[in-house]
Amino acid sequence: MTKIFKDAHQLQAYCRGDESLPDIAALGAEQKIRYWLEGTYKKKETIILVTLQLFDTQYPDKKYNIQIPLDTTDHLVEFRRLFLDWLETCGLPMSKEQKAKAAWPEKITSAGLDFLGRALETTYQDYFAPKSAENYTQGLKWFNRALLRRRTQDPR
Repeated sequence: MTKIFKDAHQLQAYCRGDESLPDIAALGAEQKIRYWLEGTYKKKETIILVTLQLFDTQYPDKKYNIQIPLDTTDHLVEFRRLFLDWLETCGLPMSKEQKAKAAWPEKITSAGLDFLGRALETTYQDYFAPKSAENYTQGLKWFNRALLRRRTQDPR
């Protein structure tokens, strides 16, 4: 994280869509990153629409885009199938064995996904903060809430 973003504020601004993507071609060469996947989501009635963009840092003018519906009632199986099919059209195919391993049913609610996102953001921001028990506990709180939502399937 600290090699990509100068501080936690820049990371947060990027995650919130308030700051543009870093220079992917330069970053890719510097950090030896070939692919950069970014995305956003929005809820439209009961459907979550995920918009993804894949960048190949060796070919910065070539971008792959897709919008995929995400439905937690099918345990994300169809979302993953569409995502893996899209990766194949981007030139990143997976073997049948790999696809089968990636197709497990993930029992999580939209609230659980929200908590998981908060946990990841907290974890990433911790790269910039002095290490403390409070930082560690904050990230675990969100992961714990995501797991509880996953287990109970509580729609809140």
